[in-house]
Amino acid sequence: MAQAFRIYPARRLIRAAFLPAVALFSQATSLLADALMSGEARLDLDESAWDSLASGLGAAMPVLRLDAFFDQAAGNARNYDQILSDPLPTTSYSGLVLLMNGPTVTNQMGRTTQPTTFEYTSGELTSHTGSIGLGGIVRFKVSSGGGLLYGDYTLLYSAARHRFGGSGWHLKGNITPSVANFDILNVQVTEHPDGFTLSGNLAVSFEIANFLYATPADALRDVGDFAFTGRSSVRPQPPVLSGTKTSGDSLRIRISEGTPGSTFTLVASTDLALPLNGWSTVASGTIDDSGKASIPIEISATVAARYFRVVQP
Repeated sequence: MAQAFRIYPARRLIRAAFLPAVALFSQATSLLADALMSGEARLDLDESAWDSLASGLGAAMPVLRLDAFFDQAAGNARNYDQILSDPLPTTSYSGLVLLMNGPTVTNQMGRTTQPTTFEYTSGELTSHTGSIGLGGIVRFKVSSGGGLLYGDYTLLYSAARHRFGGSGWHLKGNITPSVANFDILNVQVTEHPDGFTLSGNLAVSFEIANFLYATPADALRDVGDFAFTGRSSVRPQPPVLSGTKTSGDSLRIRISEGTPGSTFTLVASTDLALPLNGWSTVASGTIDDSGKASIPIEISATVAARYFRVVQP
């Protein structure tokens, strides 16, 4: 996080700064995105909607019937062939929980589980980088024979999904064919201090409807509800620029409300609109036990007016 002061060079203005010539300009800046530490998705599938899908795959309806659900642990314990063949007790269409994968995964033969690489800035969720890997596979029995697997998902946003009628948020299946399986419609996002919740309706993707089911009319058909809750790491309280103090010809910028023992960098620029990576480093320091710090600044008539920010980490 960051805030910015502007300090003018002429001494007569420096004295006025304490009335108002040093103007405080508040601007939040995040240097590091929030990284998810844990999370889970819940699928509540609509059985009747699934019974009407995929007429292009076979004449006998319903073409697809839920056959088994492998949660993250059960899925990780099996290779691809075992996922296709191992019998499991009959499961419900609702309450299927997919736990979030960690930053690294280990796949058995033929498996395609993906890691979580998702990072985001609060308030800018759709501008995230990476994706959220979800552990778990749903197996459907096909009336004409064989099975169909849905899972090894990644949850992510892409504006490219808009051209198919989606919201941008979607579940990409990484089991061949590796394409978007479901677009998430009517999306609702709630951010909270330690993460966010994203929910909406599961809709059959254009790719699945046209190229797997051979039933174009199934595109964007609502087949259930989706909800993901992710929890991020708790970051230290960011420090703020709280004022200035003069002593003769010297000036100190005061910093407060920081986390004791955390480090910070003071940066400066003559152009407030300059991207943060273009600002120059003035000093670095450590927040004291009271959450404060004080940095001496050289001010003279030959130094251009500058804006200052304190940033972490």
